[in-house]
Amino acid sequence: KEVLGWLLDGLARTISLPPDKSTKLLATLQTLRKTRRTPLKELVTLQGKLQFTTIALPCGRPLMGDLDRFLTGPITRKQRYVTIPPYIQDLFQD
Repeated sequence: KEVLGWLLDGLARTISLPPDKSTKLLATLQTLRKTRRTPLKELVTLQGKLQFTTIALPCGRPLMGDLDRFLTGPITRKQRYVTIPPYIQDLFQD
């Protein structure tokens, strides 16, 4: 049964993303692993989607720390593109 964008299985007591959402998310992560520069809007959108997925992980929020700090650091919203540092690209590999 799909509820609020999640597939819930009451019998198995599991929660998962629908296949189309997980496929798109993985494709975005794979693209950003190879990219040094990306539109800021794309990175902020990815952050939102990843935060949504942390609902299913008991300790998921702390995994977002480095990306959250990067996006709230010296980057201004006037910037259209950002250079992704290696430590952020490493996050996309996990």
